[in-house]
Amino acid sequence: SDHLGDVECIESYSGATASIAAIEWWGTAIDTNLADCVQAPFAFDIAFYADDTGAPGAQVYGETVNALQAATTYTYAGSTIYRFTANLAAPVTQASGWVGIQGHGTGGCQFSWLSSATHVDGIHYTKSTGTPPSVSGADLAYCLLGSAVPSEGEGEGATGGEGEGEGEGEGEGDPCAVDTAGWIYNPATHHWYKRGDTALNWADAN
Repeated sequence: SDHLGDVECIESYSGATASIAAIEWWGTAIDTNLADCVQAPFAFDIAFYADDTGAPGAQVYGETVNALQAATTYTYAGSTIYRFTANLAAPVTQASGWVGIQGHGTGGCQFSWLSSATHVDGIHYTKSTGTPPSVSGADLAYCLLGSAVPSEGEGEGATGGEGEGEGEGEGEGDPCAVDTAGWIYNPATHHWYKRGDTALNWADAN
C-alpha cells in the first residue's frame, strides 16, 4: 500500500465510540534489496471513506501525515514488522466506514500493510490511480484512537504509558498494545489477532 507501487489499501471499520484522533497500524518497510528500511519521518496518506453498500464510497477526510515508525520484535518473511503511529490534524467523526493508508516511500523504501484476523470478513479493497476500488483478500491490522498520542520524545513512548519498551509496541496503557493481553501475532498465518474488545475508543477491521 504505497505510492511506489501505485496501490492504496482500504479497510472497513465500525463501532468507533468517539471522534477518531489518531491511528496505529502494522506492516513492513523494505527496499529494492528486500532489506528493512526506516524513514524518519515516514509520510503516509490517510483517507476516510463513507460506506457504499459494503464497499468504500465517497472520501470524507484525507491528509498526509508523518508517522512514527517503531520496530516490533516480530518478523514477516524475514522482514521486521513495524508499528506506525500518527495523529490526525482534525478529528474524524464518522463512526463506521472505511480507512485507507498509502505510504510515500522514497529511495525504494516501500510500505506493505500487514493482515489481521480480528473480526474477520476476509476482505479489504485496493485501488490505483484512475481506477475504482476492487476487492482483495485478508483483513488489515490497525487500531483507531479517540485521543492524540504523544509525539516522539514525550511521555514514555510513541503511544504513552508504555511499560515494556517502545520498540516492541507493548504497554499496559495503550489500547492498541501488541502483547499477550491484546494483539497477538501468529507467525504461522502472519495475522494479528485482538484478544478482547474492551478499550473505549477501539475500532477494528471487520
